[in-house]
Amino acid sequence: QPGIVELFLGGQSAFSVTGDVCGPQTIDTGTSRVQRRANCIQSVIDNGNVGNLTGADAEAAAAAFLAGYQPAGLSLPGTFTGAPGLRPERGRSWTAGGVLTPRFIPRLQVSADYISLTDAISPTTPSQANQLCLDSDTYNDTSAITGVNTCSFYQRQADFQIAPGFASGYINLSATKIRAVNISANYNFDLPSNLGNLALSGNAYHLITYETSANGTFTDSIASDGTFARPSWEVQSRARYTKDNFFGQVVWNWRSATNLFVSGQPAGPEDWENPRFPSISVFDASIGADVTDNLRLQLT
Repeated sequence: QPGIVELFLGGQSAFSVTGDVCGPQTIDTGTSRVQRRANCIQSVIDNGNVGNLTGADAEAAAAAFLAGYQPAGLSLPGTFTGAPGLRPERGRSWTAGGVLTPRFIPRLQVSADYISLTDAISPTTPSQANQLCLDSDTYNDTSAITGVNTCSFYQRQADFQIAPGFASGYINLSATKIRAVNISANYNFDLPSNLGNLALSGNAYHLITYETSANGTFTDSIASDGTFARPSWEVQSRARYTKDNFFGQVVWNWRSATNLFVSGQPAGPEDWENPRFPSISVFDASIGADVTDNLRLQLT
């Protein structure tokens, strides 16, 4: 069942950059590009940007309007609220894994798990609401698909720009597909001549698939594996030395290079000047000692 916050969170003030898929760089991208263009044209007509024209004349005028339309992409004020209309989550997940402890390397343990998950309740931004609305085959009301009408999360000004005062919140995404592999290894051994103990460990998380689908069939699939928030690889290695009450530790965190995405696809130089982020390494080191049973000194 949806939680209390997901259902009844009061209007919390927020700022968010509001993208618009009706812009010329994105209107013909993504897996629902035909539906998106048709809905954007209808949105122009509904907003009154073609005057009193009707029928084919209105559609032609709307298409011409969109050819010269440039979303401002500003950070706008709004509110983030709960959604009493959320449906219960229904999902399936399974994990398959194994543990290897070879006899010829005592104290070595290696494990691997394959993870699969579908369906989730998630918060959505005005940009995501805009995309879900305009990619939907039920425009201008997506509530049957997402549990909440994402088209109502934002309004447009007279010039078709998205207006300040968005009202975003939680939605039922009909399907979220996640597939990943997690690999861990641990090995510790005593150093010769009673010099202490060295413990080595590592963990590697490989995100294979992260897709969301508003209609639940993945014909409108939006992928985000490989984005900055969801890198394909995240690795952590750790070495910890202990001798009596003294210890020292070094940790290396690494994440793979990532892309900016546009409409569920990696962006290119025509979308952004620098569409790819390099890989990132972060190192942490600490030394310390247990002075008493109740006092530890540590420098990190």
